[in-house]
Amino acid sequence: MKVELVADEEIGLGGCVVETSGGSLDARIETQVQHLRETLLKVRRGGEQEDAGAIVNLADYSYAIGQADWVPRCGRVTHSYGVVVESKGPDAFVGEVCEIHPSRNAAVTAEVVGIKDGKMLLMPYGELKGVKLGSQVVATGRPLQIPVGEALLGRVVDAFGAPLDGQPAPKASQSYAISGEPSNPLSRATIHEVLETGVRTIDTLLTIGKGQRVGIFSGSGRRQEHPARNDRFATSRPMSA
Repeated sequence: MKVELVADEEIGLGGCVVETSGGSLDARIETQVQHLRETLLKVRRGGEQEDAGAIVNLADYSYAIGQADWVPRCGRVTHSYGVVVESKGPDAFVGEVCEIHPSRNAAVTAEVVGIKDGKMLLMPYGELKGVKLGSQVVATGRPLQIPVGEALLGRVVDAFGAPLDGQPAPKASQSYAISGEPSNPLSRATIHEVLETGVRTIDTLLTIGKGQRVGIFSGSGRRQEHPARNDRFATSRPMSA
């Protein structure tokens, strides 16, 4: 193994950048300070703004600092075709969320969907405006997660839990990975009640039980408003033998 030490005048406060065949590790002090600042800002934006003299809950900040990755694993974009981005590094696992940093625009969230010839294949969740050859790719160390909790009640959010109603981001109590393990079907509770939809054909021939999973299908271009409307007036009664 060949190790080469090269002085870099751009490293101001100290630290180092380790270049490997699988990407790089950014251990510069200024990078860690910036990461700490961004982590604390995310916690503050996620909650209510504190008034002057108010008691600050340090548990949220402590948890966020403990979960942060202080030595980012980085890579560089080497190729892009269609909606797939290929990069040399970072050392990430399939399903891990990464951030692609364009030269000017905001970071683009992407997921590692494969590995080919020692390079990572990324599927972005947003537009690739500004992404070019050599754009930095930073691994987050976690799979795709969405916030859950009562803070989401009455809010309008997108698929990632980001607010669309112009209000501050909801302070969710927990986050769950979207690729969780399915529950054992034998451990589920048995169904004892009928869910009446108000559609006699369905209630007679395709009886639905309360708690049952039901798929709603329609032809291409057809709206699914009628089943959804009937679900609002659905009632339940005990299931007869």
